Amino acid sequence: MARALRQRVEAALDEAGIKVKEELLVQTGRYAAEAIGAGIDGPGDDQIESGAKVRTLRQRRLTDEPPLKHTAYFSEVALLLKGDLDILAGQIRNAIKVAESDHVTLRMVPLEAGRRGVLASGLVLMRFTEPAAQHVFLEAVGGMLNRGSGREVRRAERAFERLDRLALSSQATIAALQKKLEEIS
Repeated sequence: MARALRQRVEAALDEAGIKVKEELLVQTGRYAAEAIGAGIDGPGDDQIESGAKVRTLRQRRLTDEPPLKHTAYFSEVALLLKGDLDILAGQIRNAIKVAESDHVTLRMVPLEAGRRGVLASGLVLMRFTEPAAQHVFLEAVGGMLNRGSGREVRRAERAFERLDRLALSSQATIAALQKKLEEIS
């Protein structure tokens, strides 16, 4: 099943002329496409293609000069989900490479954190120099929902403070990723 999904994803990306790069910031194109393809809403090839392309384009800004400072948290659950092991290995290698850069902090929330380490959806908090320009983006089935109210920003800040307390350090995260890579390689 994973192989069929992988072939479907790669065919859709090839047909669209999207060059999948392993060196994307945190998610590789193949990993993003696999994750999108496994979505609850049963996306078609065009949605998989569009979603992977959007993630690729969004991540370019983080590698352009000057690079944005980026902190990303992920759950250890992401390393346990069944899927194509070649895609997961490529994703882990890329995550390690990115985590070693000066402007990116990557931290894993271990299973031991329990329910307090779980977010109901993807969450992006964008901070700008003007306090009134802060924005929160919540990942939903239909895409990202933009929330710019002070209340929503404060809720997101509290969620990130909680993750910060529960997550492994950057170094421990890299060590956990290396261990998982050894297990699956």
